[in-house]
Order: sequence, then C-alpha cells, then structure tokens
Amino acid sequence: MESDKTVDDNTRLARILLAAALALVTAASYRKNRLVSVLAGIGAAGIGYTVVAKPEAEQSASQTEVEVESTTAATETATSDADDGIRCAACSEPIVVGQSRRPNTENRIVHESCL
Repeated sequence: MESDKTVDDNTRLARILLAAALALVTAASYRKNRLVSVLAGIGAAGIGYTVVAKPEAEQSASQTEVEVESTTAATETATSDADDGIRCAACSEPIVVGQSRRPNTENRIVHESCL
C-alpha cells in the first residue's frame, strides 16, 4: 500500500510542475501569440484544478476497491487448500487446469458436470 501513495505523490508532483510550466508559457507567450497563451492558460488551470480537487467518485471508488480486495482475499483463503488449489464446491475434487468450471447458484466454483 505504501507504494500506491508514492505513485500518487509522484503523479501529484508531476502535475504541479506541468501546471507551473504551462503558467510560464502563458505569461511568456501572451504578447507574441495570444492563442497559444490562452490554450496554455486553460491547460494550466485544468491541471492545477486536478491537483487541488480530487473527485469524490474517485475517492469512493478507491475505498470500494480496497474493500473488494480484502473481501476477495479472505474468501480465497477460506475456500482454497494450500496444497491442492481450487476444489469443486459440490464434489470436493480438485479442479485441474483445462477443466470446464462455472459458478453455481451460490456463486461457488464447481465442475460443469456437477451443476
């Protein structure tokens, strides 16, 4: 989890530097080419806004992903044996790679023939 925070921090730093560079381009090109200046200013404002404001949907999505990952990990730990791999929920025989399998009505993995 610590590496995710580092990536987010590096991304945030890169956005800050990009917004600052676009702001400098805006100031430098204002007299020469106003179209470039306006476009750079819009870009600087947009990138600056994304650095400051993180949408609530993105925050809730990241929290949901963490909850789903922890729930999935707990389920996989509870249902799988360490030495055999995946087992059929109906007949308790191991499911070998290449065998057809599907979830049953209880959303547990079973052989297709055990359905």
